Amino acid sequence: MNKVKQKHVDGLCAQVEAIKVELTAFFAAAAPLRDKLEALKASIEAAKDEEEEALEKMSEGAKEGERGVAVSESIDEFELALEQLDATLDALNACADEELDLDECIARLSNTKGPQ
Repeated sequence: MNKVKQKHVDGLCAQVEAIKVELTAFFAAAAPLRDKLEALKASIEAAKDEEEEALEKMSEGAKEGERGVAVSESIDEFELALEQLDATLDALNACADEELDLDECIARLSNTKGPQ
């Protein structure tokens, strides 16, 4: 590879490295948000548990009545909300893990320059 192409690859590597630095800062800033999401998840789980406990204490007739149906629907909504929070947390964690692959990207770009 000639010197011009090598400089171009060096520039590409520098761009990837700069993005890696920005992503590292981004994910460091996102850590408190993950903690807040985890705390929110715990609060939602507690609210869902309270509804489940209330439903369990109801008589069979009450469970089938308007109030029981409403409590059951609330439990379903809590579960769906928890699924969405889990998906959001999974996405944040997956992005944080994928950031590490930028080192591999830099290494691969460097390999295109051939022996030094």
